[in-house]
Amino acid sequence: MKNARHNIFSLGIKLIALIGIILAVLIVRDNYGGWQSGMQKVFPFNIIIKQRDWVSQGAADFHINHTQPSFTDIAALVEKNTPMSDNAIQGYMIYYYSVLERFPDSDQANSMLGYLYFWKGDFKEAERYYKKAVQLAPAVFWHHYNLGIIYFSEGRAEEATASFNKALRANGQLTVEQASKSVIYSQIARAMDNKSYNLVQSVESGYKSTGRFLSYLKKNTPVAEIKPLLKPQLF
Repeated sequence: MKNARHNIFSLGIKLIALIGIILAVLIVRDNYGGWQSGMQKVFPFNIIIKQRDWVSQGAADFHINHTQPSFTDIAALVEKNTPMSDNAIQGYMIYYYSVLERFPDSDQANSMLGYLYFWKGDFKEAERYYKKAVQLAPAVFWHHYNLGIIYFSEGRAEEATASFNKALRANGQLTVEQASKSVIYSQIARAMDNKSYNLVQSVESGYKSTGRFLSYLKKNTPVAEIKPLLKPQLF
């Protein structure tokens, strides 16, 4: 009788251990679905989850830091409107996709992808990423401005007018402060020839351009007449 109880107890311990191992494996593989919220509160699984996330984030940071492209080409585009090759655009897109995967709430990473898709000629994807940037940081001037550029380029006058008006109501000071502290934008700025690039003057110029675009829209100016002016801007 004692042996039977001992065997049952031993089997129970083994089953509990097996369940624990299975749960630990599922957690490490991030494949535990609806149990996630519950497991995050239970020791030792909460420790395993934190450790897994820490390792995952560290790996993502390592990948981002060691796959940085040269920012010379995109700096030349920002500063001098020097065209980029398709290969260069694709290389930057791969990099900013990895940044966005690590920082999904980065309005700047979304803005970068919108910018690159514009120059790739894919306005649909450019619009999608600029809309996300607007959603994440609605007070930033350039996000509304660039979305207006997309709409105007496609002849969508009402949407362009709405975006440009939102740009005029955006926070210019916050826009400058964000750009000045941005790791994403500073990577590009360091590769520019003009080391004294003035963020304040850039935003002030952007506000003036917005007013001109609204005037063009009010006059029903054909897109073809001002197409060379319809270019997005990062900062």
